Amino acid sequence: QTHSLSALLNGSTGFDISYYRHNGRFAVSRIHSSLAKQAGLKIGDRLHYINNVN
Repeated sequence: QTHSLSALLNGSTGFDISYYRHNGRFAVSRIHSSLAKQAGLKIGDRLHYINNVN
């Protein structure tokens, strides 16, 4: 489960998942916060793009 999850997240975060996998909860926290930031940036970019078009 952890291995497939790491493979899934590796493409989205750009983190070296093999490194973070050895650091337990801290790793999961870092990965989740990174995903949240990426999601926020994607939403922000889309809104910015829509505002420019309109």
